[in-house]
Amino acid sequence: MRCKIFLTGQRDCLDFCQKAQGFDKEIFLISKNGKYRVNAKSIMGCMLASAEWGDDIWMECETDLYTAFERWIDEAADDGNFVHE
Repeated sequence: MRCKIFLTGQRDCLDFCQKAQGFDKEIFLISKNGKYRVNAKSIMGCMLASAEWGDDIWMECETDLYTAFERWIDEAADDGNFVHE
């Protein structure tokens, strides 16, 4: 599963990281072009992604965790159309 997410502030990063730590599968945060990758279970990784990548954060994992991370998933596509209606 790969989807665009948004992390706004320290509280958001802490909540996201805590949720990611509850799964035994690997979960990564990557930049859109794939140049940068951090472990989503790392608070420092989440904070770095939030501070440095802005609105270019993507979550990647082996299984479908949409419902668990729905709060952070960006529902609008790049063209402004809503992906999940």
